[in-house]
Amino acid sequence: MQLIIFRDRINAANKLAEKLMWLIEKPEQRNSSSIVVLAIPRGGVIIGKVVAAKLNARLDVIVSMYLT
Repeated sequence: MQLIIFRDRINAANKLAEKLMWLIEKPEQRNSSSIVVLAIPRGGVIIGKVVAAKLNARLDVIVSMYLT
């Protein structure tokens, strides 16, 4: 298994978006309005924002609570 290290969250998000570009390259997904990026707080929203922008997709934030 190869260890991948990113400079920061923006760098990680850009690399993730590159890997997900196939989603909008498929003929049935040309209209990316059907794609929704879900992000969680504590670092995930920054990544989600970049990925959603690159894919021209919607961004939604999931807020959860800790269960005790």
